[in-house]
Amino acid sequence: MIRSTQLQTPAVRGLSRRSAVKLMAASATLALATACSASAPAASRPFQPASVTSAPPAQPTVATPGTPGSVAQAATPQPKSGGVLRTSVGTQGFGGLDVHNNRNFAIYPAFDTLIEYDAQHQPQPLLAESWEFNSDSTQLKINLRHGVEFHTGRELSSDDVKFNILRVRDPSVAAFTNFMSRWLTDIQTPDKYTLNLVMDQPHAGIFDMLELIAMQDQVTLQSPDASSMAVGTGPFKFVEWVAGDHFTLAKNPNYWQNGLPYLDQLVSMIATDFQARDVQMESGAIDMVAPTIQDAVRYQQDPQYQILRNPDPLPYALAINTGMPPLDNNVARQAFGYAMDRDRIVQTVLHGLATAIDIPWPPSSPAYDVQLEHVQTFDLEKASSLFQQAGISNASFDFAWDGGTAWLADMAQIYQSNLATIGIHLNLKPMETNAFNSYVGTQDPSLTRKYPGLVANGNIANTQFDPSTVGATSAWGRTKANNEGFNNDQYVQWMDQAATEPDLAKRKQLYNQINQLYLDQAFLISYVAVPALVAARANVHNVAWRLATPIRYEQVWLD
Repeated sequence: MIRSTQLQTPAVRGLSRRSAVKLMAASATLALATACSASAPAASRPFQPASVTSAPPAQPTVATPGTPGSVAQAATPQPKSGGVLRTSVGTQGFGGLDVHNNRNFAIYPAFDTLIEYDAQHQPQPLLAESWEFNSDSTQLKINLRHGVEFHTGRELSSDDVKFNILRVRDPSVAAFTNFMSRWLTDIQTPDKYTLNLVMDQPHAGIFDMLELIAMQDQVTLQSPDASSMAVGTGPFKFVEWVAGDHFTLAKNPNYWQNGLPYLDQLVSMIATDFQARDVQMESGAIDMVAPTIQDAVRYQQDPQYQILRNPDPLPYALAINTGMPPLDNNVARQAFGYAMDRDRIVQTVLHGLATAIDIPWPPSSPAYDVQLEHVQTFDLEKASSLFQQAGISNASFDFAWDGGTAWLADMAQIYQSNLATIGIHLNLKPMETNAFNSYVGTQDPSLTRKYPGLVANGNIANTQFDPSTVGATSAWGRTKANNEGFNNDQYVQWMDQAATEPDLAKRKQLYNQINQLYLDQAFLISYVAVPALVAARANVHNVAWRLATPIRYEQVWLD
């Protein structure tokens, strides 16, 4: 099957990305007064120091209301302060208040990170007011912003930053940034406002780490209230968490960014029933939801709502337990890739709001390769031949997915029907989010994954960052302790080399080899890239996403 020209062009193209490696390769004469300016192309030059001084956080790029998929600066009135925003966005399977191990975005507005990326994917100051590399980019000096307070009133210090970076290494915390923290061989704190991050070699994803590790109050985390409080320096303060019902944050009146946030309160409703949630949205009890694909199409037709799309789509993939026969055979795993009708999924299940893919990287990534995007065309005859080559016929496999992503059920039924025509039966197993996470995952690389077959894994996290960050942080794509139980020395070697290689051409060659490995080993079979969608009332303004994907609620306002 040949994909149409229309589908070969991604529906949403990511904004131009310059990785942290390029930033480190920029000229040392980078103008210190313009932290938002783009760095020079890295080409094949070695790492060189880069310096940045304080600048106001970049204004967000927001989606034009009412026009799904477009991304432009919206012409809106002057922001207003006040009001309560009631949302149901990213609250399924709410897992607690520890932001280091819980990627539920309802709690993120209580916290800040050291930096954030702007719309051009360039790092900008947040809690880190400025920074500078040494001559070989193995040390990063960070100057903290003065006077930033935790919600308890205690001032943020370099010791707090060190505590947080070291904390995510603790296996009991189960932080997805665990392996990134281990890039650092030393964290020096010469004074209250200065840190020196020491590495044995440069790391392209170092700024990704600074965007991803939120700063929590170490005093609270070490107190008896640790499990019932969320204390950071963020624009909103924790008020209450009513298990199974809602999560409430209130405006931080002492926030270090003057004038922000605009909202008085942010209430995140915990959705357990999509139909009931939609009734609440349509009755006016909720202002903003993360809609199902079908609901997004419906809301799009109603002028009282706006559909907003994150410009960085999330790649979805099938994951296979590589440690359990017969799926320890990569030929058998390849067969599952050819049995996936990606174009039908895009057109009928996702209503054209997604893009068919074969590799996990967005077009903005240095690892993206358009020539490798369309090699696994839907071909049941080839899939059948590969199954036979692997000695598999009339076989049955479990196929599980997170039921919190509604469209995966329709995808699973199509996939089940296609495979049945060649004698492969799928036992469909939709699961509640927390149960699914327990079913597929473990942080311990010595443990064998127990799920007997395939899973639709949700999305491959962090592909919008430097590719080495996926190898370090994604439960599905990391080189060690991944959810597929995939252990491959070549994968580890190439990811490690790409993370520290200063020559752009050599990095691209390594990325090509990694992509070829994805296709050959087929432990992770990418099939669609889907943008995060939000349906909001027309009076909700300035919705935008950070590169780490939480919504920037400090910028949202109501009229």
